[in-house]
Amino acid sequence: MEIGEDFAIGGALIHQAGGGEILAQGLCWDTKPNPTINALGKTQESLSSGEFSSTMTGLSAGTTYYVRAYATNNTGTNYGYELNFKTMSKQTFEVGDEYGGGIVFYVDETGMHGLIAAFSDINNEEPVSWKITHNEEELAIAAYESGIGLGMNNTQRIIANQAPLDDGSGIYAAKLCREYQGGGYDDWYLPSAMELEALFANKEIVGGFVPEEYLSSTGNENEYWTCVTVHFDTGQVDLALTSDMQRVRAIRAF
Repeated sequence: MEIGEDFAIGGALIHQAGGGEILAQGLCWDTKPNPTINALGKTQESLSSGEFSSTMTGLSAGTTYYVRAYATNNTGTNYGYELNFKTMSKQTFEVGDEYGGGIVFYVDETGMHGLIAAFSDINNEEPVSWKITHNEEELAIAAYESGIGLGMNNTQRIIANQAPLDDGSGIYAAKLCREYQGGGYDDWYLPSAMELEALFANKEIVGGFVPEEYLSSTGNENEYWTCVTVHFDTGQVDLALTSDMQRVRAIRAF
């Protein structure tokens, strides 16, 4: 039997139909013993074979269930032996946990989702710029989101808008974050302004920062040649030129 947080997969073999053609078969379950087809849930499987596998869905995490196979013919419903199992408990996290290729620095109210910071700054800990080119004719970048969970959107927009200027050798913050594969994960990105502030709030727990400005992926809609930074000594949120060379720390969501 395979068991998850909200599902379980089991099966049965119907040895005999009790004197009549099988009309329905499957699994039935409940949180109380002796489940029937009128209990909490049931599956109904193909009648092509007496042996079947069935997936029970909509289960609650960390809960004990009782399950029986059933087979129905024109004389009624018969049940197999009862088994019980417990679904997996949902995993929760705390700031400072080492997980998903880095250190958890933000957790939402459920405790099950949040943000992870890479162990060290990107680009061999060398400062990089926000964009490839730095003149008044460069492409404006529609990457203005500042909230938690929006850094990936910004990062993808920056890369899409810089693509026409990149011959493949371009080195800039958003691209380096997306190319980073720490822990074997390929969904790293440049944090939004609020994500970067959350990272600063737990900088001592995450570690490895220097007392300099760090880049966010949040651009300035009114002056697209500037972007939001956070100073990792004072916590000061400021605007810097996209041509400035700044520190970068990649993050990912879970």
